[in-house]
Amino acid sequence: MKKNEAMNFVMGETIGYTRVSSREQEENGFSIRQQAEAIIEYADMLGYEVKPENIVADPGKSAGTLKRKGLQAILKELPKGKIKRIIVKNSSRLTRDNLGKYSLKKVFERYGIDIICMEGKWQADNVNEEIGTDIQVFIDSHNRKQVSPDTIKGMKQSALEGNYSLGGKPPRGYRKIRKENDSVFLEPIQEYKEHIIYIFESLKQRSNTLQGIAKLFNKKKVMGKYWTDFAVRRIFNNPIYYGAFQFRDILIENHTEAIISKELYMAAHKAQEVLTRVPKHLYVYGGLVFCKNCNTYCVKESVVKKEKVYIYYRCPSCGKRINETKIDKRASVLIDLRALPKEKYDLIVELEKKVKRKQSRINCYERDYDEFLIEEEELKEKTVKVRREIQQFRNEIELIKGRRTKRFDSFSGLEKYKLIHKKLETVIVDFETMSIDCVERT
Repeated sequence: MKKNEAMNFVMGETIGYTRVSSREQEENGFSIRQQAEAIIEYADMLGYEVKPENIVADPGKSAGTLKRKGLQAILKELPKGKIKRIIVKNSSRLTRDNLGKYSLKKVFERYGIDIICMEGKWQADNVNEEIGTDIQVFIDSHNRKQVSPDTIKGMKQSALEGNYSLGGKPPRGYRKIRKENDSVFLEPIQEYKEHIIYIFESLKQRSNTLQGIAKLFNKKKVMGKYWTDFAVRRIFNNPIYYGAFQFRDILIENHTEAIISKELYMAAHKAQEVLTRVPKHLYVYGGLVFCKNCNTYCVKESVVKKEKVYIYYRCPSCGKRINETKIDKRASVLIDLRALPKEKYDLIVELEKKVKRKQSRINCYERDYDEFLIEEEELKEKTVKVRREIQQFRNEIELIKGRRTKRFDSFSGLEKYKLIHKKLETVIVDFETMSIDCVERT
């Protein structure tokens, strides 16, 4: 497979596509990473192999336009014939616009691309469904989350009778055994037991990490599966491995034949709750900084000059970097605003919109001057007036923002780290303009 250096992903027969806008992230909380992990699991269930490098991401991009770097890169690859299918969470990841959907349909049909939506439909089965499909795409996501009370009750009763009542593939390390009465239970796969035990023993002793285990298992081709830290975490957090079955609000002890003891399970979790290693330098935004230009996450690096430490986040693709203090300035505004009561926050947002509109007006005046539509004196007169209005709005904003007990910049490094990783999903940096956009968690 040929690597697309510009986009930093690898094309294959089956690829995934993820997208989220800043507004959607705030409302729905379904992040790029969550979509990618779900796609990998869903592909595995269908019998396809999708690795993280086979997933194209368009973070902070609206579905109202098809001019997205990741999507355009996919469209350019289609004529080569390598891609056979694309997996998405739902059709709105590709587009919300009917005209845009029509255009994409024509392109995908031309190259025989199969679009697999985890929720809803992409293509109607027949002509009579064509109109309803566009509407159905939007409501499928909600409907699929609604499980009838009778179904839940039946699954609970089945679990209490000793059955494994969850559908889909069994947890890694187990196989499903079906009895004559169609009841299903789990049986450990003997040759995989040592791998499950290794996960819990390593995390108990803190001799390896989730990422380290995944890398090791991929190298050794454990269970013939592709491993991610998400896959290891799913094992780590599943009580089925010490024999307990969890379904919604019930936990049934001694439900399934255990692979590890409950003591080992609890000891591993307790060990992971304690931070035993203090990093040499605290990277407040570690794992969050994303290069918008190269579509890849930045790596951490530090420089010591005259006994002072400077923290940077560098894009491994383009090599450009940004100082942590610059990100602090942008993030502090967001965190401080969120600390305000909702009424004050809404007022500040409204004032900032007015400032932006006033600045746009100045740009229009300057453009008129460049095109000889107004004279220099008129330009000065108009811009001075607008700049005064902008300053008044900014003074109001500062006045409202000042009504706080504690500002972000007064927090310690560890306090900042905990707060940032709780509040933010991604920090998107455009290294061409050096603009910073913070995508919030919900």
